[in-house]
Amino acid sequence: MTSFFPTPYPDELLYSILARYHIRSGNLSPKATLRDLFGVSTVVATADLPSHINALIQNLPPFSTYTAESVIYRYTLYPFYAPFLFPDISELVFDSMKEHCWGDVHARAGIMASAVAAPSRLRFCSECLFEDEESWGEPYWHRLHQVPGVLVCSKHLCLLQPSKVTIPGENKHEFYPASRENCVSSLLDFKLSKRTFGELIELARDIEWAVNAALPSRPPLWYRHQYTSLLTDKCLATATGRVRQAELINRFSSHFSADLLNLLCSGISREQEHNWLSSITRKHRKAFHPIRHLLLIRFLCESASAFFGGQHERKPFGEGPWKCFNGAAKHYSKPVITEVKISWSSEMKRAVGKFSCSCGFIYSASAPNQPNNAPGKIKAFGRIWEERLKEFVEVKRLGLREISRRLKVDPVTVKRHAKRLCLKGHWRSPTRPHASTELAPPINVVTYESKDKHRKVWLELRQRDQTISKTGLRQQAPDTYAWLYRNDREWLNTNSPARKRPLTRVHQVDWNNRDREILNVAKHAVHKIQRLTPLVRVTIGRIGKSIQQKSLLEKHLNKLPLTRSYLMSVVESVEDFQIRRIHWAISILKRQNDLVKTWQVLKLAGLHQTRSENIANLVAEEIRLTASHSRIKVG
Repeated sequence: MTSFFPTPYPDELLYSILARYHIRSGNLSPKATLRDLFGVSTVVATADLPSHINALIQNLPPFSTYTAESVIYRYTLYPFYAPFLFPDISELVFDSMKEHCWGDVHARAGIMASAVAAPSRLRFCSECLFEDEESWGEPYWHRLHQVPGVLVCSKHLCLLQPSKVTIPGENKHEFYPASRENCVSSLLDFKLSKRTFGELIELARDIEWAVNAALPSRPPLWYRHQYTSLLTDKCLATATGRVRQAELINRFSSHFSADLLNLLCSGISREQEHNWLSSITRKHRKAFHPIRHLLLIRFLCESASAFFGGQHERKPFGEGPWKCFNGAAKHYSKPVITEVKISWSSEMKRAVGKFSCSCGFIYSASAPNQPNNAPGKIKAFGRIWEERLKEFVEVKRLGLREISRRLKVDPVTVKRHAKRLCLKGHWRSPTRPHASTELAPPINVVTYESKDKHRKVWLELRQRDQTISKTGLRQQAPDTYAWLYRNDREWLNTNSPARKRPLTRVHQVDWNNRDREILNVAKHAVHKIQRLTPLVRVTIGRIGKSIQQKSLLEKHLNKLPLTRSYLMSVVESVEDFQIRRIHWAISILKRQNDLVKTWQVLKLAGLHQTRSENIANLVAEEIRLTASHSRIKVG
């Protein structure tokens, strides 16, 4: 048990607190410090997600108010990762940090397998370093400066600089303090544009807010729902949740600078079918790095606080309840509807809502027009409306226009539904046998006169231009066509131009010329596919899709001898692709490390249990040759 423990400074990392304890304790050996703090000497000095927190709490001075939860949330990077982990995984990481599970923490958090690189050295701000010395008498490691993706100090608006302290350090059991010796300011070897620098500042402020807010872990379905709702608001997804991926990639890539995405290891290639942006907007089958979540959040919502501050539900018709337009109900034009079903209209390219009232009245409306003044289309009037119609027609025997006024519909609707319900309205004119036939108006005089007039117009148009089609005649005299179509359709069809069927032309393909053209574009496509990262297998289907000639290569490759010969020489079998991945992995590892190990090659190349004996022998031979050429140790 320790006799004292340093008081944490604002935004100080637990690693920094323990490093200051090591200095004040007077211990010459780092392991003596570990025994004081944890009771064992095997603890690894970890900066981001340390373990053995329970042991640390038990060894603090008596009457200490620290708990494992407060230490983890205030002085580690757990609040940065936790909100974006699956709830069960987040709980496992939390438990691992409290117990003796150093190796499990980073694996469970997905840091080891993440494509977003973690900082290799502790970072500092030169302005913060000076202020800390002035205010507290000594510098210390700031927690926010060590978060992946934070490349600038949000307080002083300057780039963070790497210190001499590596993670883990030369001695993995020693905590190295922030000092003038470890924090030497230097000129950084890269420059950022004003746009990229501003984006980094905004991202750092978002991360600072998220870390200090200690957000809870949420299930992946919650994130998917929020993203889909916001994408729909930006017209990047349909009302049914289908994301327009191509448009999303274009707008996302334009929203952020390419330098920012490259610095955060989150670049997007438009040529890749499956990229992290497409995956994160679909069903979450895996966890995604917090940086990529925050980039998407900034694209959709401008800030993390706005995103996590409320539920982003898709509401194209605003907040309910909505009005009911049942003229027979007492609640006519009052907001009493609480149920709406939203669908997507492919014809109108907008959301359509189906509003159902408890009185049986159902109508639809399309977004963004909200149903405040009138319904879009009535689907059903309901039992109450039909009973009132029966009462007005057969009991009270009201007039047609009076019924339409009371039911808030037009007279044609009243007549149509009265006929559907077999109601006998008294507004229908009865036969009058005693009326004088001489005084009766001539029957269908207007009809015959109109028929002769419209027929004459139609025939004159035909005679004026013998080559014109029926559609052309219709465009010249739309009223005449409409009248004839409704009242004299048989004559209209007989006296209209016959439909002209297009002549089928046999297009002769110059296969020799096409072969040379396809060969040139195929070579260019193969060159691009072979340079993609991560690696992509070269297949005929992949080449065809890249040049937008997949059907041609799959169905007519035998007619393209030059192209076929070239493709057969470059397409890769599964084993060929595995061999190329092995060479690629070895070249990457040689640039990163002095020690190339077999398991590292297999992991980077994605060859675990699926490799054949030939592949295993090839890996061993390649590593042996690499070791002999570079004189490195083989692990």
